[in-house]
Amino acid sequence: MTNRNYRYFFMTIFDSLIAICWFIFICVWIFYSSKVKKNIRENDHRRYPLIRLIITTTVVILLFNIKGLQYLASYHIFPSNNLVQGIGVLICTTGISFAIWARVVLGRNWGMPMQLKEKPDLVTTGPYYLIRHPIYTGILIAMFGSMVATGFMWLVWFLLFSTSFVFSAKKEEKHMLAQFPKEYAEYMKRTKMLIPFLF
Repeated sequence: MTNRNYRYFFMTIFDSLIAICWFIFICVWIFYSSKVKKNIRENDHRRYPLIRLIITTTVVILLFNIKGLQYLASYHIFPSNNLVQGIGVLICTTGISFAIWARVVLGRNWGMPMQLKEKPDLVTTGPYYLIRHPIYTGILIAMFGSMVATGFMWLVWFLLFSTSFVFSAKKEEKHMLAQFPKEYAEYMKRTKMLIPFLF
């Protein structure tokens, strides 16, 4: 096996491992989506998931149809070697695991942003003891790891979803303060939004 074939072989493995991580994430979300409490009020901001989908679809179409952007999509921001890409896969796996842990701990209280659940509980255990929005954090960590392992395209997703998650988190916290005025205010005092001890 030549050096070029050897390198291509490992790049394919890293790409496959990243794809498996995200496939597992999607499967877990689909499985748990039927095990949630009934919605009393639907999302008041139904347009935002649609806007995200439109933006994502547009970016994907551009990346796969414009020759220059095809190269950019596969451009490696970090050194393209087995060690760095292996670290990227490890970071992605950690992020996916953290998001799934948060989803399991949240249990039947999970819902889309700004939904109001029947008999909601304030969950502050597990990863929620560390930060208020660990699912968002886990997804962003996984996206960062995917960027390290595969290339520039994941930086686009990381920036788009970072902005969207901060916006959603702030909106969600207003609703949580309305539902749990005293408890959530105290919870906010001792925790950070997305990054422990920082933000």
